[in-house]
Amino acid sequence: MNKLIILFTSLIASIFIVSCGGSEEAPIASTPATDTLPAITPTVTIKEEAFVPEPTIQPPKPIMVPVNTPTPQPEKKVQIPNVFDEYEFILTLDGDTDIWNSNLVKSGLLEEDPDNTQGLITFEYKGVDSSLIWSPNEGESTQELVDFGYFILSDSQPTNIFTLINNGDITVGGVSGNFAAFVVSDPQGSDAGGGLIAGWTCTNNTSYTLVTTGPDSTALQIRFNNIISGFSCE
Repeated sequence: MNKLIILFTSLIASIFIVSCGGSEEAPIASTPATDTLPAITPTVTIKEEAFVPEPTIQPPKPIMVPVNTPTPQPEKKVQIPNVFDEYEFILTLDGDTDIWNSNLVKSGLLEEDPDNTQGLITFEYKGVDSSLIWSPNEGESTQELVDFGYFILSDSQPTNIFTLINNGDITVGGVSGNFAAFVVSDPQGSDAGGGLIAGWTCTNNTSYTLVTTGPDSTALQIRFNNIISGFSCE
């Protein structure tokens, strides 16, 4: 079909040239025939899609479940009837004695309440009134501790007459100390009993003064010895 169109076009051109009266025949340019159309490269438009990042999946955070941890309770000491174990000293009496139910009173000496450095306990020990005082040692000798106890006792009974009858050295809880014995009479001169006092200082620099009084000298001596032999510093 393309060839026919090209031949028809060439024929019309030659007729036009002849009819115009030229003596010489004009050369007819031959147009090379082709049976193919120019190659058309199609334009392909690639539509770029917008980049959508994939959602990042976060791992679930661990849920902290509160654990109820029980509060540790301080270990409660078991009270042994004949053992006083507080304030960094131990006092052990004979087995048939219940010191906790012997009118035991604990009080402060330099402060309102007793603690490891100062205090006072009083108790009844089979007919003998007993007091144990402790405080920081500030250079006092054991004899001065005995004198201190004697002064406190005599000052608390201003109407009675106190008379020292003996004094000497003693060992308490593995440390050296002093003691004094005395008798007491009322203003009329009647026998009102007697007492024993001891003083010593433990290696933790805490000083102790023991005061015991009672109407029976034999019972007084026994109870005093039991307290001295049953005392130990912690």
